[in-house]
Amino acid sequence: MKPSPTEFAVRREVLDRLFDPPIGKSTFFDLVERGKIAKVRGLRGYYRLNESLRRLGMPEVEKLPGNGGDDSALNERVLADFALSLCIPELPEPSELLTHALTGAEVLTVLRLQRSYSFALKGIKALPDRLAFAQGARDAAYKLATEVPK
Repeated sequence: MKPSPTEFAVRREVLDRLFDPPIGKSTFFDLVERGKIAKVRGLRGYYRLNESLRRLGMPEVEKLPGNGGDDSALNERVLADFALSLCIPELPEPSELLTHALTGAEVLTVLRLQRSYSFALKGIKALPDRLAFAQGARDAAYKLATEVPK
């Protein structure tokens, strides 16, 4: 038996590209409602690519279609930015996510960071203070991502 390919967390637009012609928005959400397209728990707007393909009776993929050959993992800074944008809606999502599907490990990292940031932000109500926290968290993630291990 062939091992299952890597799972990807993708946005609706990626799944749309697998259909010719692309399916409409209402059809897509109807498939989600019927359980044919699997959501990623904890990440609003993301869906499990290979699980959804399996449920739809389509072949699973080893690599993300149309990824431009970029299989590189996102660094901690981008994952931290994404987790912060989930906790503080005023922050935009990182632009790197427009062309990158999240791997299972990246989803777990984002969820871990999101829980951590949400806990720290519970007592911070004022938007300027929340944004200051976000900048500190981004700086720390950047430092961790660029530090050379000894």
